[in-house]
Amino acid sequence: MPVTSTASPEPFVNVTTVAEFLGVPSSFVYEKAARGEIPCRRAGRYLRFRLSEIEAWLDAEADREEARGG
Repeated sequence: MPVTSTASPEPFVNVTTVAEFLGVPSSFVYEKAARGEIPCRRAGRYLRFRLSEIEAWLDAEADREEARGG
């Protein structure tokens, strides 16, 4: 018998939600996504994100900034 998980997967969110989460304009999120600098997935013409991946990306950015002496 296969084991099934009762935990639901983390939902994907849109650009507006990520922008609000980060406290930045949506244009910032679109720009970072276009450059491949922020973790995202495409669903047709739409960008989708997982907030846990955005948090990890933000932590990595902070670590890089700290390593540069900033």
